[in-house]
Amino acid sequence: DELQQRGSFAGKALTPLQLKANFRSSPDLVNWVNDCFKILFTDRGRHYEAALPQRENAGEVCIHPQVLGQKVDAKLSAGQAEAREIVALIQQVQAKDVVSGASSSVAILVRNRGHLKHIVPALKAANLHFSGQDIDSLSATPAVMDFMALLRALWHEADNVAWASLVRAPFVGLSWDDLLLLREPGGLLRDAIMSSDVCALLSQDGQRALTHLRDTVTWIEICPQSRDLRWALRSAWHLLGGPACIEPHQQGDIDRVLALLDEYAPAGLLEDIRTLERALERLYAVPPSSNIELMTIHKSKGLEFDVVILPGTGASGRNADRDLLAWQRLRGHMIFAPKPQRSGADHAAEKLYRYMSDTQARALDEEIDRLIYVALTRAKRALHVFGVAQMNSKGDVAATSGSVLHRLWASVGDAFERAEVIEDSDLVAPLRVPMAPRLRNLHIASQPVWQVPKPPESPLQRAQRQTENAVLEDNIEDRAVGIVFHELMERLGRRNDREQWVLDNDRLQRGVTQRLRHHCHPEPGLDDSVNRVMTLVTNTLACEKGQWILASYQWQASEQTIRRMIGGQWQTLILDRVFIDQDRCWIVDYKTAQAKGNKQRFFDEQADRYRTKMRIYQQALHATGVECAITTALYFPAHQYLLVLDET
Repeated sequence: DELQQRGSFAGKALTPLQLKANFRSSPDLVNWVNDCFKILFTDRGRHYEAALPQRENAGEVCIHPQVLGQKVDAKLSAGQAEAREIVALIQQVQAKDVVSGASSSVAILVRNRGHLKHIVPALKAANLHFSGQDIDSLSATPAVMDFMALLRALWHEADNVAWASLVRAPFVGLSWDDLLLLREPGGLLRDAIMSSDVCALLSQDGQRALTHLRDTVTWIEICPQSRDLRWALRSAWHLLGGPACIEPHQQGDIDRVLALLDEYAPAGLLEDIRTLERALERLYAVPPSSNIELMTIHKSKGLEFDVVILPGTGASGRNADRDLLAWQRLRGHMIFAPKPQRSGADHAAEKLYRYMSDTQARALDEEIDRLIYVALTRAKRALHVFGVAQMNSKGDVAATSGSVLHRLWASVGDAFERAEVIEDSDLVAPLRVPMAPRLRNLHIASQPVWQVPKPPESPLQRAQRQTENAVLEDNIEDRAVGIVFHELMERLGRRNDREQWVLDNDRLQRGVTQRLRHHCHPEPGLDDSVNRVMTLVTNTLACEKGQWILASYQWQASEQTIRRMIGGQWQTLILDRVFIDQDRCWIVDYKTAQAKGNKQRFFDEQADRYRTKMRIYQQALHATGVECAITTALYFPAHQYLLVLDET
């Protein structure tokens, strides 16, 4: 606007050009849109430059009116009738495509997503697949609802609602009758599910389903990795056959939930599930590919479709009502005008408020006009306008102020004047919980419970299966001790003032206590574990081999991460301590285990257990470009012993 008023840019005169050619729409549509906007622009005192059609194909503009009688409240039934008519219209388009061999694109454009509340269920009920941008809330899709039920059940054993939703999910498939039998004993639903005595009371199908679920939950719980909720959720989802029960495009929705879980449970520990659920509610499902698209008018800018459907044009927008406070920016200043409490109390204040409200109303009309132009010009072949008007107290049919229909009334009002008037208000139906009938599928019921095929084991996984790394100790106390000791060794390997740091015994003990609690060490026995960690650190620093491992070298690293393709899969390797001393590279793995009997037998067992994994570390380090000889070793601080494994 500023350039247009100045008429120049960078000292050069500007010549305004008006684009008139319409290469998209049929002549019938272009001419109808021209007629609409001539009226709209005339009302605003402006000139409208008519577009010139460049195509020669036939087109149509159809108005689908509904009119409510005076004081008739039938918006629900009118919305449902509109949705049914839209479904029938799309089915007609598809039927014509079958005959002609065409593939027509259909767009349902709305002012806001709330105008789709009757249309989306109607399309789903008619099995019409559609693609909707920011339409379906991610948390409301069936696949994600089942996935979240599994997540909540794993997160909290006492969440009966989650466990009930889980057993009703398609990958478990328990019937309502069996679920009621499970609830008869009372108490926690999970306890009933895990009880073989209770499950024996169920039908044969129910017993098979719960046996599969119980075996899956039991296997996950005995795995040390189950403390990581992310691992437990992924494993349970695949073991129960979740991926086999969703559409291919829904896998993207599941992946987004997992990515969100990684964000809110970075260490596998989810502290507040409501925070995760609130974040999930702000996301939308990934739409499948379809010729039927649902979107807001704003999202449709720059797009084109064979058939455009505009539902809900009679509904007002969110900004239609007059605000309690009218405001306007004028020359860098803000002017506010509160709505007068009663008419005539303050004539000047009332005039100011009315003036500013009228200004805002005109701005709203201009915004609606822009939306109308975008919506009407998306159609190539056919345009269908749906709307609901109502008879006012004078008996005249009128559109709601602030609606798209109100702005188009001069062009479409005749169709509403001729429409049949709806005289009956909606009946308030009694509140009930809908329950779809469950038909027993004899073919499915006769099949064995689906089992996930076991993937081939990679060399690293085979090595890890044979190990009892401190990070994955079955005993939670030993696990926490191992993690904290590794953390301390990493810090000691990187500090030059390690002697002074360790001498501050009280501070070190407080830090060890805090880190053990952080890694879920139970309070009973905490002092013993603190003393154990302190002893391991003291042994390391007092040991000649320990001092040699932690010494400073020209090239050294602690907790060195290496990414490598092993067995067709990317694996992350973490080397506790690696350094080069006298042209030889050493890879040292810390082991907090302690011999309970014969030491030599213990060291031999440890060597057999870890040799394969250490060879993988050795090969991975060679692949990074290390050219000198590499030696692998295990260091046992409890015995102040360095066990050398392989040399190359």
